[in-house]
Amino acid sequence: MRICPPRPAFAMLMAALANCAFGLNPSLSLTQYIHTSWTEIEGAAVPYIKSIAQTNDGYLWLGTSQGLLRFDGLHLVRWNPLPGEEFPDKTINSLAPSAAGGLWIGTEGRISRLQQGHLVHYTTMNGSPGGGIAAMVEDRAGRLWAGNVRSKTGGLVLLENGRVKTYGKDSGLQTPEVLSLFFDHEGTLWVETLGGFCKWDAQEACIPCARHSQPPRTRNRWGPMPRSRSAS
Repeated sequence: MRICPPRPAFAMLMAALANCAFGLNPSLSLTQYIHTSWTEIEGAAVPYIKSIAQTNDGYLWLGTSQGLLRFDGLHLVRWNPLPGEEFPDKTINSLAPSAAGGLWIGTEGRISRLQQGHLVHYTTMNGSPGGGIAAMVEDRAGRLWAGNVRSKTGGLVLLENGRVKTYGKDSGLQTPEVLSLFFDHEGTLWVETLGGFCKWDAQEACIPCARHSQPPRTRNRWGPMPRSRSAS
C-alpha cells in the first residue's frame, strides 16, 4: 500500500521547504537583517505576483497579472517581447527556469520559452493544450512537465523536443485539472489534482495516494512546488 501524508501535513511540509534559508545565521532574528522592498510607495508599480523564478544568469523573474517583470537586484523593469512574439494573454500564471538556459513561461492556453531575448510559443498547432498553465517543472532529462488547471481532458502536459503530449484520467489522474507538480530527491514526479495526489511511474501512469483528504471546493493554489536541494 502506498501511503501519502494527509493533505494539511503535505501542505505544511511544502511550505517549510519553500521557506528554508540555508545561508541565514540562526542566532539572528529577521529584524536584524537589512530589508529592501520595492512597492508602489517607492515608485515601482508591482502588479499581483503569481509566480517567481530565477534563471542561471542571475535575473529574478516575476510573472504577474500584467505581464512579465525582471529584477536584477536593484531595478524592477517590465520585460516586453519583440514584435511578432507577443504573449497571447498578459497574465503570466507560472514560471520555471531551464537548466539549459532560458525561462519557461505559462500563460492562458500556451507554454512559451524565453531564450536569448526571443520567445518561442507552443500553441495548439503543435499540441499545446488550452486552459491555464498553473505549474511547470523540468525533469533531469530536461523535459518540461506542466499542469493545466482548466483542462477537461488531459491536465498533465509533457513537452519534449518541441512536441506536446497530454495525460488525463485515462492515465490515472483523479481529475484532469492539475494544480501543482513536484520532483522529490529520487527524481519521482508527484502530481496534485483537484482529486488529490498521485505519483507518476515509468509506465506513464499516475498512481493515486492511499490516503489523502478531499480538497475543498475553493482550492489553495500553491503554484509550482519547490525542488529539493538534492535533486538540483
